[in-house]
Amino acid sequence: MRGKPVRDLIMKLNPIIRGTGNYWSSEVSKKIFSNIDHYIWIKTIKHLKRLHNNKPFKWIYKRYFKPDYTGVSKDSWILTDPRNNKTQIFKMS
Repeated sequence: MRGKPVRDLIMKLNPIIRGTGNYWSSEVSKKIFSNIDHYIWIKTIKHLKRLHNNKPFKWIYKRYFKPDYTGVSKDSWILTDPRNNKTQIFKMS
């Protein structure tokens, strides 16, 4: 997915995140889901820095990370497509 738009990355990851979350939802998995969210965060930042290598992190954060548009999650680091604010990545936890 190097060099691909963020929308393509979100569309590729969301079914995987949802499927894994549904599969393991019957277990006590809060810590594992938190670890997976952290791993996705690290890989997302790496992808965005590769996509915009001359921009500072503050610019990347303002452009790509918005609060949940539905209001369900209180996190403000949800990866969002800058062209369509309703295209967001799911969180496992």
